[in-house]
Amino acid sequence: MPDDHSDAATPPAGSSKEARETVAGCRDRAAKDRLQAAGAGTENSRRVFERSAASWDVRGNDIQEAEDASAQQRAADRDLWASEERDDASPPDDAASKD
Repeated sequence: MPDDHSDAATPPAGSSKEARETVAGCRDRAAKDRLQAAGAGTENSRRVFERSAASWDVRGNDIQEAEDASAQQRAADRDLWASEERDDASPPDDAASKD
């Protein structure tokens, strides 16, 4: 059975991440494994490629979930930072009441 996973470590253009560390890279690898499963010469080869494709799908989904959670956290941090900047720009309540 050929092992055609050598391109899984090729980084996408303009990225310092390996393809296996990206959602697109995982999904691409899963699609390639599904194609190989469809053309496999034996039942065992087909199963191996189908399992591999499923594994790449799970990995891609996990990376996507982590990226989404990270983006949500960054947005929450930006909102908090902005609200603290607005709070710092307002005069303290004591100063406003002394006028």
